Amino acid sequence: MGLIGHGRIGKNIERWCDAFGAGTYWNDPYEKSNLFQPDIEWLFQNCHIIVICCRLTWETKGLVTKKLLSSMRHGACLINTARGEVIAEGDLEEVAVARPDLTLCLDVLEGEPEEKQLHSPLLNMDNVVVTPHIAGCTFESNKKAAQICAQLLRDYVETN
Repeated sequence: MGLIGHGRIGKNIERWCDAFGAGTYWNDPYEKSNLFQPDIEWLFQNCHIIVICCRLTWETKGLVTKKLLSSMRHGACLINTARGEVIAEGDLEEVAVARPDLTLCLDVLEGEPEEKQLHSPLLNMDNVVVTPHIAGCTFESNKKAAQICAQLLRDYVETN
């Protein structure tokens, strides 16, 4: 298993994989504690499953390109739980057509805030599974969202 990003979600995935005896490798430019942190190219070429779980920054926008996707092992699986913009979607569509042996599991698509994802050609491809951003629906994320909303309401009441 190859992880792109090793924050809270990446660390949880690594822990779950370890519990099942699955080896994990990860790459995270913000994490320096890993003595053996393979580069992203190595992960895409060697891992059976790639999970994108990094945050969206100017550095990660468009990080996953046609070249990386095309280099994946035969029969590999890509899972994106991060943001759709981490993958260049035009490249993703092209590789999905050219490589029917790949399975692409996407919890996010490019352009979600503007609802552009509703018209994505990826929705109709046999080797693509799209879910409605359910990876973020955890107890912890819902609690955090509720706390943020409560703080925004408190700030509003205090200033008005």
